This record gives sequence, structure tokens and C-alpha cells, in this order.
Amino acid sequence: MNRLTTSFAAITFAVLSSRLSAQAPDGKPLYLKHCRSCHGTTGAPTNQAKREHPDIRALDAEFLSKLSQDSLIAVITNGFEKGDEMKPFKKKMTPQEIEAVARYVKEVLGAPKPK
Repeated sequence: MNRLTTSFAAITFAVLSSRLSAQAPDGKPLYLKHCRSCHGTTGAPTNQAKREHPDIRALDAEFLSKLSQDSLIAVITNGFEKGDEMKPFKKKMTPQEIEAVARYVKEVLGAPKPK
């Protein structure tokens, strides 16, 4: 019985440890690497991005944060079909990384700013 309890505890520990090490990627460094050049560090579009794409609301984090999580993931994954406004990131990031970036945009950049 003691051997069974010890074995169960060891297996439980191994499973929990592997889950902790396989946590979802952090969206912030991925956003900074892949998105900052157009969308800015804080979600405000860069001056260059505004000059190149003056009518694109999707550069703004507040607008992006209003999209559903699935819509935001689809945009990051597939880009926009018309023009060259945003290229797809499906070959540059894994689905888990794209999900992390979408979560970061919605939860951090799209959060109401203190006044």
C-alpha cells in the first residue's frame, strides 16, 4: 500500500511538473518582437505606420481589444486579404504563440487606461 501511494505521488508530481513547464508562451515578448514596429510598444501605432496606413483602425490596440479572441487570432494568423496592410504570422509563430499575442493585446494593451 505504501509503495502504491509513493508511486501515485511520483506520477502526479511528474504530470504537474510537465504541465508547468509546458505553460502557454508569454505574449508580451512575442508582441514586442513581431508587432511593435507597426502597432507600437503600448498599442499606439508608430508614426511610420500611421503615415503608411492612415486609415487603418486595426493599428490601434483599443480597436483590436474589442475584437473577439477568435477574430484577433484569425487576423494575426492570416493577416488581411486585401492589400499589404498586415501579412500573416502563421509561418512566424506557433498557434500557441499567436494565442498568447492575442491575449496580451486584449488583456494588457486593450485594458482601460487610468486617467
